[in-house]
Amino acid sequence: MHGRGRRRAVATLLALGLVSASVLPGYANSTYRRRDERLLAMRMRSGMPVLERNGRVFDADFFGGSLEAAVAGNDEAVAHAQLARDSMWAFLGTYLGGLGLMLVGAPVAGVSASNGEGMALPGVLTGVSLTTLGFIGVCSSIYFATRAQAAQLDAITAFNDGVISDLQRRMSSGPLPNPAMPTAPSGAEPPPATPDAAAPTPAPDARDETPQSPAGSPP
Repeated sequence: MHGRGRRRAVATLLALGLVSASVLPGYANSTYRRRDERLLAMRMRSGMPVLERNGRVFDADFFGGSLEAAVAGNDEAVAHAQLARDSMWAFLGTYLGGLGLMLVGAPVAGVSASNGEGMALPGVLTGVSLTTLGFIGVCSSIYFATRAQAAQLDAITAFNDGVISDLQRRMSSGPLPNPAMPTAPSGAEPPPATPDAAAPTPAPDARDETPQSPAGSPP
């Protein structure tokens, strides 16, 4: 009775753990947003990574999702996104292929070894070879997975660098017009200059005046 109760308790705890692991991540959401919506940002929504740009949301699942659509317009970023997609498919192929070879090779080697002499050695060698190839495939899949993640980050960085470079180029060409200030139509002549006020006539200097002698008096 005690053993059955323990098994039920363990099963209940495992069930609660599985439910928590599958439900609770759905409430995880990112709270910080980029100040410039033109830049591509990766955020968490309902426990899943998404890409946001200009108010649009793009999926970012295990195989890259809509990464190519998110970085559309930037050739370098699109190239990185395509590399990420191809690398993820390579990861899936090498992982499943290697796992299959290991699952086949190990039983073949074990059965051949238990049969004794005769065909035992060739069977064991075949099983070991399949298992070894499978192990190499699984290890190779790790490389493809990490390369895919790096390519995804490169795609996002290249796209944002393109946006920043475009903004800097536009700013270096001159200040953007202020829509609140009216602008003169093209081809209009500038208004005539206002004539300066006439300068006042300077007063004569008293030192330059020559004293006059009274009439009839000697100088």
